[in-house]
Amino acid sequence: MEQNRAVLIPILLICCFLVSRSAVSAQSSEISTIIENSRASSAVWSVQVRDSSGNLLEDLNGNKLMRPASNFKLVTSAAYLEKLGADYQFRTTLYGRGEQIENRWVGDLIIEASGDPGINGLFTDGNALFLFEKWVHILHERGIRQIDGNLIGFDGLFDDVPYHKG
Repeated sequence: MEQNRAVLIPILLICCFLVSRSAVSAQSSEISTIIENSRASSAVWSVQVRDSSGNLLEDLNGNKLMRPASNFKLVTSAAYLEKLGADYQFRTTLYGRGEQIENRWVGDLIIEASGDPGINGLFTDGNALFLFEKWVHILHERGIRQIDGNLIGFDGLFDDVPYHKG
């Protein structure tokens, strides 16, 4: 009897494993079908579902390094709101290094960016050039029609890694 139990327990464990793996495969197939029929079917998806004990219930590309999805932006936004406050405003500043001679700016113009997420036109009816057009208007008001120098973008507030690992 003891020898039968020693053989029966491993067989039961293997069967349980195979049944649980086939259930996960069926779920993966269902999730894959949902993704394939969505408007975002050409996107790369990563889905991982775990129960409250941490056991893996579903895994579709769960080990791939990916950029965070939109729902992760909610966590990031909440952290920035807590850190910076509701009244914080990003600044993108135009500096001049030189002098105005008649209708010319002789020297460099320097744009110092601070990571303003709204510079893409989101808050200006889709006009991503709004801020630059404002600067041109200010230069024209001062009589500047020509720039003899460089336009320099200063990005010293940012690191050199566009997408961090993980």
